[in-house]
Amino acid sequence: MTEKTPIAPLSQDIQNIERAYRQNVTVVTARPKLIEAFFLAWTGALGIMVLFFLATVGWYGVQGIFQDSAYKTSILINSSNTHAQLANRAPVNIVMGSVQSVATGSEGEYDLFVQIENPNARHAVEFTYSFSHGEGETEERTGFLNPKETAYMLASRATKGKPKSPMLNVKEEKWIVIPEKEVANVDEWSKERGEFSVANIVFARDIAYTESLVSRSTFTITNHTPFSYWEPTFTVRIFRGSVLLGIAEVTAAKFKAGESRNIDMRWFGELPQTATVVVTPRIPYYAERAYMNPEASTTQDGRSRWTIDE
Repeated sequence: MTEKTPIAPLSQDIQNIERAYRQNVTVVTARPKLIEAFFLAWTGALGIMVLFFLATVGWYGVQGIFQDSAYKTSILINSSNTHAQLANRAPVNIVMGSVQSVATGSEGEYDLFVQIENPNARHAVEFTYSFSHGEGETEERTGFLNPKETAYMLASRATKGKPKSPMLNVKEEKWIVIPEKEVANVDEWSKERGEFSVANIVFARDIAYTESLVSRSTFTITNHTPFSYWEPTFTVRIFRGSVLLGIAEVTAAKFKAGESRNIDMRWFGELPQTATVVVTPRIPYYAERAYMNPEASTTQDGRSRWTIDE
C-alpha cells in the first residue's frame, strides 16, 4: 500500500487573497439588491410625501372655501348692517350759511335771506323760522328741506335800513324718514319730481312807480313731471355776474303735469338794465299734501306710510 502525499496547507497569503475574493464576490452580488431596496424605499417615502402634500392642500382648500364663503357672508352682513345703520341713524343738523341782506325799493327797506342745507340722504325736515336783527324779529314762517337739498329761506322787506347782525332762528324741527323699501334711490326719486324747465327768460327795466324804479322779469316754466302740484313755489334770483341783486318767491297754483306757465314778476329798487334770472323749484316731494293726484302717479308711492321723528 502506497502512501498518499499529504496536501500542504495553503500559505497565509493565498488564504488572504481567497478571503478578499469572496468578500468582493459577496459585495458585487448584493449591490444590485441593495440599490433596488434603496430605490424602493426612496420611492415609497416620496409617495408618502406626495400623498401628504395633496392631502394637506386638499384640506386647506376645502377649509379655505368654507372660510372664504363665511368671510364673504360676514362682509355682506356687515355691509348691510352698516348701510341700515347709516340710513336709519339720527339725522345730522341743518347746515346754515350767514344771513345776507339786499336792498329793495326806494324807502330803505331790505330783504333778508340765507342759504341752508339738509345733508341727510334719507331724512326730510320741516321747521319754523324767523330772522332776528337790530330792530327786532320777523314773523315766523314755515320751511322745509328735502333730502340733500340746498335752498334759501327769506323774509321780504324785513328791515328799514341796513340790518345789524341778522341771524336765522330755526325751531320745531320735524324729521321725516324716507325708508329704503319705499324709495330705493332718493336722488332719482327727487329728480323725477323736480323735472321743470325754464325758458323765454327776459329781464328789463320797466316803469317808474311812485318815484321808484321797477324792473320786470318774465319766463315760462314747464312741468315735465308725471305729477300735478297744488301750490309749487319757485325761488327766483337775479344776478349781475356773480352778485346776487334780488331774491323772491312765486307760487304757481294748481300746476298740472305737462303744463307750461308764464310768470311775470316785478322788482323794486336800483337794478341794472340786464341781469341773469335763476329759477329753482321748492316743493316738499315727501308730503302728500303737495300733490293734486298722488293716486295717479306713475310710480308706487309710500308717502302715507312714512314716519315722522319728533
